[in-house]
Amino acid sequence: MIHDLRKRGVHDASRINVHETLNVKEWAAKFQVTPKILYEAIAEVGPGICNVREYLHRKGFIVAS
Repeated sequence: MIHDLRKRGVHDASRINVHETLNVKEWAAKFQVTPKILYEAIAEVGPGICNVREYLHRKGFIVAS
C-alpha cells in the first residue's frame, strides 16, 4: 500500500502505517470500522495487522476474516 513513490525504503506489509492517513483510511475501510476505532485498536495492540484484526474481532467490531 505504498502511495507516494517519492518515498524510498522498505514497506512492511504486515503493519498499518499510522503516519500515512491514506493507509489508515484504507485499513479502516477494509475492516469496516472508523479510523478512530482503528487508531484505538492500534493504541491497544500495536500496528500489526494480525493483532489489530484479532482485537477488532474480540471487541465485536468485525467477524473473523
